[in-house]
Amino acid sequence: MKKVIVLLNRKAGMTREEFRSYYEGHHVPLATSLMKNCKKYVRNYARDDEDRDVRFPLSSHDCVSEFVFDIDEPWRGGDQVFEASGLAALGEDEKRFIDVDSVQVLIVDEYQTNF
Repeated sequence: MKKVIVLLNRKAGMTREEFRSYYEGHHVPLATSLMKNCKKYVRNYARDDEDRDVRFPLSSHDCVSEFVFDIDEPWRGGDQVFEASGLAALGEDEKRFIDVDSVQVLIVDEYQTNF
């Protein structure tokens, strides 16, 4: 299993609501139609919450997306997780709502504590 975290920012001029609406209504259906080996896909959208711990600044990221893939070999991305025929369309769609120059990707090992 491989877990990938992607930190995303919305394209300049978009509100957080417009970003979320486009991501959920258009990009998610496109991406999931092209995904392979994906067991879990979660989007975590930032909130402008006044009831936060003021010791820590709010992140500049608008969304943290999580992917869990059923892949045991070393991570190559791309053709391991998406149908190659759709990669160009997926990339073009991302440019419509994501500041692609600010995207950050983490391939992580998850440690979980259950209560």
